[in-house]
Amino acid sequence: MCKHYAERDIDDDRFRDLKIAHMDAMITEDLHSKAAIAAELAVRDLEVLKLRDKLKAERQRHQDQLTKIRKGVEVLDVLVGT
Repeated sequence: MCKHYAERDIDDDRFRDLKIAHMDAMITEDLHSKAAIAAELAVRDLEVLKLRDKLKAERQRHQDQLTKIRKGVEVLDVLVGT
């Protein structure tokens, strides 16, 4: 089984505000069990996966457009004789 969580400095200032917001939300929303927290993480994971897929598709679309433009430039070069 692969390890899902890395060793982290829990006091790292880079994510301090986000961590505090999550802790506050968990307390306010009575999200105390590991199962409830895991369910929330699963929802976030799914959102991240969807966004990564969308980004990958957009990158491919842009790459395809760039390829078409380059082919068009090659055709123009041949027609113009450069």
